[in-house]
Amino acid sequence: MLLKSCEIKSIAVILWGLLLAGCCSQNKESCTRTLSEEGFIKIASQVARQYNLVLENYHIRYDQDNRQWEKFLNTLEKYDAKTARDLKKFFRCRCYQAVLFYPKTPRPGGGFWVFMDTKTGKVLKVLAEV
Repeated sequence: MLLKSCEIKSIAVILWGLLLAGCCSQNKESCTRTLSEEGFIKIASQVARQYNLVLENYHIRYDQDNRQWEKFLNTLEKYDAKTARDLKKFFRCRCYQAVLFYPKTPRPGGGFWVFMDTKTGKVLKVLAEV
């Protein structure tokens, strides 16, 4: 059976739409970790030191299932929708682990995020809250 030209175009448009919508071949459950919690924290701490953070002045949080990051993104969306959208786009379809450094002395901002690939430990992104 031969497909008509308009049917082929419709199928192409649907497939293109799925790609643009962020259809991923993997989900969070398929993001197996090859490093321990301590391994991720060690890498993140090395990165933080490279950014001249004095680790003794910060609490370090391994962000289990990236829940704290998701909460932060939802809050950011209310104040800076474009930045939140750009960050969501960057992390879409990536398997990553977040580690958060936040000041022991409470102050606005001051958080420092390190995001690593869950399989390799490679640093994907570093963000500092201001």
